[in-house]
Amino acid sequence: MGVYNAGGDSMPFFRLSTEPSDTAAVVIEEAGHFCLSYIENEEDQFLPIVYDTSKVFGQDSSLMRPVGLYVSSVKSIVEGEQYGFAKTSSAFAAVKDVVIHPGQSMTITTFYGRVNAITDVPVIARRVAQSGFVRYKLS
Repeated sequence: MGVYNAGGDSMPFFRLSTEPSDTAAVVIEEAGHFCLSYIENEEDQFLPIVYDTSKVFGQDSSLMRPVGLYVSSVKSIVEGEQYGFAKTSSAFAAVKDVVIHPGQSMTITTFYGRVNAITDVPVIARRVAQSGFVRYKLS
């Protein structure tokens, strides 16, 4: 499994490098999965995605406690290096700096999907960023 960049730190593309079949032939895998996320009413600004599971969970292999967040801020994780090859990756939308006052709320909308090629991700990103897209999909 590898995580590739389909467009900045906000468009990760997750794919296997080869097909995981038990045959003598090697088949290069082009299809993969994506994650796109934004804050409602800020659809033109996709959020960065934390895909390096160890950045969030540290050494907790049960993935039950986010011990990585005990020692690092979300901002420092997003601005730092992430490693996404030969390991189980994650897809957490990251908001670097936000203050939510009592009585206020914030909605983060996230899309996960599968595409045939990495070049399809920016096309889908333009579509989901259109005003009213989420309302349309939920109706």
